Amino acid sequence: MEADPLLQEFADVEPIYEKDVPNGICKVSYYGDFEQRLAILKGCIKNGELSDRVFKLTGSIIRTNTPYITAWVIRQKCILKNGVNWDEEFEFLDEIRGYNEKCYQTWMHRHFLVQLSGNYSREKDYCDSYIALDNKNIHAWTHRQWIIQTFDQWDGEMEYTAKYIDIDIFNNSAWSHRFFIARHCIRDNVALSNEIEFTLGKIHLAPHNEAAWNYLIGLMKQFKDYCYDDVVYEVKTLLKTVNDIPSAYFLLIQAARSTFEKKELETAISYCDQLQVIDSIRAGYWDNMKRDIVKDIEIMEKLDM
Repeated sequence: MEADPLLQEFADVEPIYEKDVPNGICKVSYYGDFEQRLAILKGCIKNGELSDRVFKLTGSIIRTNTPYITAWVIRQKCILKNGVNWDEEFEFLDEIRGYNEKCYQTWMHRHFLVQLSGNYSREKDYCDSYIALDNKNIHAWTHRQWIIQTFDQWDGEMEYTAKYIDIDIFNNSAWSHRFFIARHCIRDNVALSNEIEFTLGKIHLAPHNEAAWNYLIGLMKQFKDYCYDDVVYEVKTLLKTVNDIPSAYFLLIQAARSTFEKKELETAISYCDQLQVIDSIRAGYWDNMKRDIVKDIEIMEKLDM
């Protein structure tokens, strides 16, 4: 096999190989000259070298083993010391994208580049290209949230999440992103009322969709000053036709406990009893919640509330 010209550039570096453990149970099998490249990189790290040739070496290693975090860290140190052609580095990431679309290290390196360059103009579209392929790619959603929050890019995000919720009403990633946006964008009761109406509409389409219920419960916890009587009424009405929705009963329990009224708490106890039947896998959890509510009632009685 012809020697790699890149490796020939490191003839002056003493490679550091992993120690061979006698009778090792699970020895690492390296592809081609990958072990040699790693050994040279370790030698460069020992020498404190952050040159252009080390930068190239990290690229060679990353192409073979994309998640290898040490190579990414050294690559970033080289960039901080020597600078980089931004277009070429983003193109490098686009190339690596084809190797592993859910590699944590590639997303963190993109985060690093955007933060350092200040160039975020194409990031939303970049994230969308991933989400369009896999609408539950958590790395793409997380990067999008970072871009939005860091560079104040909130406009249009509620509509964006609605699009993906319409595509897949059970998409927890889209619902989670929507909650991230809602906490920032909902500023008055009119907007909150519209959002609750939107959510209840989706719940009626899929009554057992925990993602939508968790979103609604999250809104109630986030915006505590809003009157949720209409929500409670609609949930109770829904349970008359579909009476085996654990998330619906949990919402009613949360609403009842927030009232600090004995009658409401006693009703919440009955919901716990119902949950132990329809959600038997978590019967112990609901029993613990029931005991907590009983304690709340006992405290209220002692205080004559």
